Amino acid sequence: MGCRPRDRRDLDRARRAGEAARAQGETAMAVALKQIDAAFDDAARINALKLRVEYWLRLPRHHPAARARFGVRADMLRGQSLETAIKSAERWWRTERQAFAIASALGRGNALSLEVLGELRLILRWMRWKRRHAEFDSLLAALCEDDEPIRMAAE
Repeated sequence: MGCRPRDRRDLDRARRAGEAARAQGETAMAVALKQIDAAFDDAARINALKLRVEYWLRLPRHHPAARARFGVRADMLRGQSLETAIKSAERWWRTERQAFAIASALGRGNALSLEVLGELRLILRWMRWKRRHAEFDSLLAALCEDDEPIRMAAE
């Protein structure tokens, strides 16, 4: 049996939750609420992150959207090994998560930088897991190419 495509997993999980609720004799409203809970739970959030990372990994390295999204952070990682880059990205993510929590408490939270760092962390860990240490420097070089309009759009 083959693996289900990642983009179908959330729908299947919601459908299974609804079927289980119907089998227990739940009301239509309870079935709908269980389906909604299953569609937006932590597993769905993690799956969405993985889908976004798969999207970025499918793009060519020189794609303007990838360079705009990751170029500034890639420039900060120049000269580091993949292991050191992973540690730096983890530290940035923890710091940004704390800053987001404080800003959210004050009503000013913006999660974009947290999303970018989450995607970057997963991409770097994926590269380590796939043993793509040699490609790390070429990836950074492709993302950091000097292109002023793209750099200004990212800021």
